[in-house]
Amino acid sequence: MPGNAREKPYVGPCPHCGRSRDADRVSVSEDDVQGAQIQPIKEGEVIALADAIAQAETDPALQAVATGSPGFDWVLGGGIPIGIGLTLASPAGGGKTTLLVETFRSLAQRRVKVLYGSTEETERQLGRRFSRLQGTMPPKLRILCTQDIDEIEQAILDERPRIAAVDSIHKISGVTDDNGFAYSMGSHTSMMLAANRLRKLASANDMAIFCVMHVDKSGNIAGTNTIQHDLDLTLYLNGKQEMRDGRMNIVGIERTLRCDGKNRYSATGRCARFQMLADGFHDLGPWVSDSPPWFSQEEQIK
Repeated sequence: MPGNAREKPYVGPCPHCGRSRDADRVSVSEDDVQGAQIQPIKEGEVIALADAIAQAETDPALQAVATGSPGFDWVLGGGIPIGIGLTLASPAGGGKTTLLVETFRSLAQRRVKVLYGSTEETERQLGRRFSRLQGTMPPKLRILCTQDIDEIEQAILDERPRIAAVDSIHKISGVTDDNGFAYSMGSHTSMMLAANRLRKLASANDMAIFCVMHVDKSGNIAGTNTIQHDLDLTLYLNGKQEMRDGRMNIVGIERTLRCDGKNRYSATGRCARFQMLADGFHDLGPWVSDSPPWFSQEEQIK
């Protein structure tokens, strides 16, 4: 029987003729049949766009996860979208690792399971590095230190985090193509295949995975632009405005987080400011002008 954009799929016999063999999936109004349920949409199935929109709006597994940081959530368009791969890039020392760990701690404190994977540091190094952050680290913030792509993927499948990060894509090893050909760590093809593999993993398991990348001296993401096209959202962390005390000693640095170039699920160009102090990042909220005032033309986020 036909349905319309306001109706939901019903699993079971037709409410009008009682036959189920000819209509194992029919559309009925919510008030038409008591106990009508939404049938999961199968991959490769031709459906109405209205059904896909309804599922995205009502399925709890697909709802964006708020970070608890007003500036970060503003840039993302309301929270971290689920089922996607994200690029987070900044120059060396830009604070991307600290921003992620701070954000993951906030999520874990609200009982969101998160996994931070490092391909550049050991567990001991991470422990020493983040011992300076104020407050305790909740148990739902898990870490993994390995460079092997298979170990990273297996750990994500075993832990089943809601949000994960791999820092960074440049240091992933063991990447092969469909023909079994292995690529060297840091090569364009290796990074592209690794990022695409992580994006598919996020999509198939209703999670979000940050793929951390570096920005070179020219202001571009190091590697191939294909990665940005393959992933769903691109974030840049940049800025170098120094904060000084009354004696002109540097006490902190202001950073900007910007969604630029690509965002499948919200507007691009949104920007937020952060203070990077000795005890971590402090959110200064959204920046609503075209660009932060301390960026010169040469320093604009590219």
